[in-house]
Amino acid sequence: YDFDPLSREDVEAAASVYQGYVYWTKSGTVYHSHEDCQHLQGERTDDLFEGTVDAAMAENRTRLCKTCAKRDQEAGLDLEGVLTEDGDRSAADPAEPEDLTLIPA
Repeated sequence: YDFDPLSREDVEAAASVYQGYVYWTKSGTVYHSHEDCQHLQGERTDDLFEGTVDAAMAENRTRLCKTCAKRDQEAGLDLEGVLTEDGDRSAADPAEPEDLTLIPA
């Protein structure tokens, strides 16, 4: 049983960002947005699959590699709502705390 199924919103969020091909391996648990991702290095060509986000998710690759997410975010992609490898629904870095004032002890 899948106790944490994907919602339609999860699939739509990823598909809206990644409209081209994504990549995954035969034994992996995530999909990658970059074919040259360091986590794919060393994989045999016949073990590397490419397709749409929908195809990756159909193969139970439901989360984006956190390395690819960071790379995409640095390139300016808005990943709001995209499930990432670390379980977040957004690859955004946590917000920095607002002004913190230290109170002397």
